[in-house]
Amino acid sequence: MKTETLQLLLPYGLGTVNAYLLEHRGAFLLVDTGCSSAERQLRVYLESHGCNKSNLKCVLITHGDFDHTGNAAILQREWQVPIAMHRDDVEMASKGDMFFNRKRMWCVGWLSRWMFDFNKSRFFMPNFIITLDGTSEENRILPPEFSEKIKLINIPGHSKGSIALFTTDDEQLFCGDLLENVKKPKLSDIMDDLPAARQSLDCLRKLKPRIVYPGHGSPFELNQVQE
Repeated sequence: MKTETLQLLLPYGLGTVNAYLLEHRGAFLLVDTGCSSAERQLRVYLESHGCNKSNLKCVLITHGDFDHTGNAAILQREWQVPIAMHRDDVEMASKGDMFFNRKRMWCVGWLSRWMFDFNKSRFFMPNFIITLDGTSEENRILPPEFSEKIKLINIPGHSKGSIALFTTDDEQLFCGDLLENVKKPKLSDIMDDLPAARQSLDCLRKLKPRIVYPGHGSPFELNQVQE
């Protein structure tokens, strides 16, 4: 499976956020979409890698933060691409409430919506709601080109509905914002539930991934995380 990192700009010089484009036998799966201000940059990236509305099979959202969901509604509406995300983060996207199911910080919630321009045109309801509770299987959510090669794991901590993707053939791990590597590999600075995050990290260690792709920063080996 081929992986391309799409490093998308955040507004106001706040750095970058990663989206990932996975390709297998001419079919594509997009992991996260950046924030709305990076829409043009995302479109250029997709086009440059040969990804279009006919071969982009699914967008998988690792968690509901606006810098990861900002262009999902556009792809869903214009390209008719199905969106999948965990049920515990759905109302972040459908109601534009980044602090749904999280500890409340009202001023930060309002400010983040303004900064990331997550207005009503960016709200969306995912086509597939991931539960990972035994009643829903990954191979019913993921397109057939990827269903036997990707395992989905709930990794609460940064948010309750955070998920990771693990490619079983080449042992790549995509962890959203549970981990970051802006200065060094570590648990992300922003956590809703730190004990849950540490448990999620322990769960990921058992997978023994070859390489980890975070939501922010460069890829790294999981044994570099000292927690």
